[in-house]
Amino acid sequence: MKKKTAFRMFFLFVLFNFLIPQNCGLFAQVSISQSSVSQLPYRQKFVDGKSFVQNSGAQISNKQTSTDANSVAQNSLAKSSNESNFPESNSVAEVQPLRISSLQAPAGKTSTVHPPISLDPPSKEGENSSDAISTNSLRLSLEDCISIALERNHRRPASKLAVEIAEAQHKQTLSAWWPQFLLRSSYTKLDQPMNFIFPQETSVYQISGLAPVPVPTTVTVPEKNVKLMDDRTTLTSLSMTYPLYTGGAREGMKHQASSGIDAAREESRKTDLEIIRDTRKYYAGAILSRNLRIIAEEVLDQLETTLRLTESLYKAGSGKVKKTDFLKNKIYVESTKSSLSQLRGNEATALCALINTLGLNWNSKVSLAEEIIPVSKISADPEMLISASWQFNPDWKKINAGLSALNGAMKIAKSGLLPKIAITGNLNYLNNSYDKGIVTPDNKNSWSLGLGLEMPLFDGNLTPAKINEARARIKKLQHEKILLKEGIALLVQQCLNSTISSQNQLESLEKAVEASVENRDLNIRAYQNELVETKDVLEAQITAAFMKAALEMARFTQFASKSELETVVGQEVNKILTEPNF
Repeated sequence: MKKKTAFRMFFLFVLFNFLIPQNCGLFAQVSISQSSVSQLPYRQKFVDGKSFVQNSGAQISNKQTSTDANSVAQNSLAKSSNESNFPESNSVAEVQPLRISSLQAPAGKTSTVHPPISLDPPSKEGENSSDAISTNSLRLSLEDCISIALERNHRRPASKLAVEIAEAQHKQTLSAWWPQFLLRSSYTKLDQPMNFIFPQETSVYQISGLAPVPVPTTVTVPEKNVKLMDDRTTLTSLSMTYPLYTGGAREGMKHQASSGIDAAREESRKTDLEIIRDTRKYYAGAILSRNLRIIAEEVLDQLETTLRLTESLYKAGSGKVKKTDFLKNKIYVESTKSSLSQLRGNEATALCALINTLGLNWNSKVSLAEEIIPVSKISADPEMLISASWQFNPDWKKINAGLSALNGAMKIAKSGLLPKIAITGNLNYLNNSYDKGIVTPDNKNSWSLGLGLEMPLFDGNLTPAKINEARARIKKLQHEKILLKEGIALLVQQCLNSTISSQNQLESLEKAVEASVENRDLNIRAYQNELVETKDVLEAQITAAFMKAALEMARFTQFASKSELETVVGQEVNKILTEPNF
């Protein structure tokens, strides 16, 4: 029986001192989103903030009698168990004491706001630590953080610019429905005026009427140099092209551009959803890390008080308390101190991740307005949420926009088999100082209007290959749409199951916390009267702390799962459940 009890104590101690500090550090790491945009461009190491917790009990002097030492230690242990607050912290950013039971305070009570943990050295003795807190510290609620993130997060402007790019591309395609006018003007200087050499010509003429018979006459015209135009010429022309029929190419390009706008808008909405999700998760993670640190400070204070009482009982020669009990207790104390340092580092890292998500400066000071993670229970039909996701999920709408764009590409490819018809026109003005030759007044001003036809006959099977490519892309995306549909349904079920599972854990863990605290207090009082062994009171203290930590972890899991569920669905779950016409 003793071996089983010892093993159970060791198991609970390992869970509290190793698993929980590691788990609470997971949310503090900034991950890369699905849109290939990094939240943190680099990893930054943080120095653990040093916070010295004063012992609530009096120090036991070697000169005290065993009776005085036992009395002082018992009073100290009782005080540590029954005080409503933790020992004060002498760190620069002093954290006001908060008893763990207050983490379960009923709604409506005023919450104590805990300033952010500081990485600066502890304040000197007698220094007012509240003066050391940055005057620029922001006290933010969850809604405040979401509003700031949507306004200042650097991912949002990039997504908005993507929408502007798509709209500009759409305007480019609309230009195909308008006539195109092009004005050209050129000035030319020739090395010499342009001329024309009229060759020598010999002609034979028959002259009649002067003699009874026609008289043949030969006339020779010598070679002649004729000037056509001056060496300086300015030519200005205005050309017009108005397409009447393009074989469906214009319609296909317009279809593609419109689908591009829809896809860009959905990507922008997805970015907003991800910013809200990350803000909620990091805010809850900061609350979790702070509460775990407070739990660790509480259990460390209790273990140190128990250590002093164990030392006094051991030195007084009590038969039930041995040196091995004292050494076990000391191991627990030192290991808890190590875990507390890690928890303080996790708290600082979580706040830094939240500040980065909000788009604030890296040296901004932020404090959290909530004491506990705001948990709202849900009860929803998976089919309803899955149907809602197919209506609101941005990825689902993006793939529909992609199919629409590919249909436009198909129209463009098929237009390669059809003729193109356009009206063309030109208006020309030629300025030359010479008015003979080819630059007569009639030739200087001219215009033309025509109807053009372009008919493809053979292009080496290029157009049929483009049509086959467009058709294959459409089929490929249709199969990917099926995979996405099933994947969204799976994600919705997974997030919903995780949310409901955490909700069910909360009720049991709240009862377990209440029972573990009562069990701890009973063991402490019994240990003061030497009615229980040292390992029993140590197990009770560690178990109570572990159950409180497990309750906080369950709150975080439920909150994070619900946030992820709303991101996948693309809409607030509570809004979907309360919408009468959904």
